[in-house]
Amino acid sequence: MDSEIKILTNVLLNTSKNGVVLAAIYFDDKIRKIERLFEKEFEWKEIKSLDDRKKIIENISQKSFPSETKIIDGNFNLVIPGAIDPHVHFDTPGFE
Repeated sequence: MDSEIKILTNVLLNTSKNGVVLAAIYFDDKIRKIERLFEKEFEWKEIKSLDDRKKIIENISQKSFPSETKIIDGNFNLVIPGAIDPHVHFDTPGFE
């Protein structure tokens, strides 16, 4: 049985130029598609305050998604797909 596609929208993705783009991520058990919601690539300083982000939101035309699709609002948080924190704290005797 196929999994239902969900959409994580209004998230920021880092770019190769160290900026961010606003995107929607379509997924089920895997990421199926990443779609830019706004053509502009923002610099971090352009989105550092809540007021800055509100101005950007006002200028974005709201994309409509199919009504039966589960939409999750990412609230303009940064998404880092597949990132893990690989360090651990060992409590090995003698190395305190």
